[in-house]
Amino acid sequence: MKKLALSFLLLLSMSSFATTSNTDGRIGASWGFFSLTGKAADESTSVSGPTAFVFSYHKPFAPHWEINAGYSLLPADFSGSDIGYGFNLGLNYLLFHDWVQNTEKIKSVEITTHRIWIPFVGFGFHQRSFQSIKNSFAGFGINGGTEKVLTKKTNLKIEARYITLSGSSQTTATEMDLLIGFVFKF
Repeated sequence: MKKLALSFLLLLSMSSFATTSNTDGRIGASWGFFSLTGKAADESTSVSGPTAFVFSYHKPFAPHWEINAGYSLLPADFSGSDIGYGFNLGLNYLLFHDWVQNTEKIKSVEITTHRIWIPFVGFGFHQRSFQSIKNSFAGFGINGGTEKVLTKKTNLKIEARYITLSGSSQTTATEMDLLIGFVFKF
């Protein structure tokens, strides 16, 4: 856990040096549905529900590109019977335009222009641990979605993710998420 926290802090500090516009970092919080299917030897099991929680940090670093780092919580239900959790690290490609929000100030008037819809696709590395089976998984995934600008500092975000994971003793898992949340600019 300490390595994970140190890696996240290192990533945040490195990403703060590079930006291509006046858009600084953004913090996101999403909630949604998940479906997780695991396979070990000849057996498989699945769990799903409306209890996926994802917290993320986004930082533009080149035209059309942003890096995102975050953490996922996947409780099996609201009773706390089992929980999956883990780190996410990925890149998003902004499809039609780079992340542009321009602000011009002329005398006492400030004008901000931005895109209303920001569609994106991405890929990433994901790590998951599960409380009940005391096993960890890691793997790669793809994602896609859009953000809609609500206010100068807040966006609505809708995202779908498909993640394939591998664990010890030839165990595998597939995670699918459908998330909705908010992104806060600072």
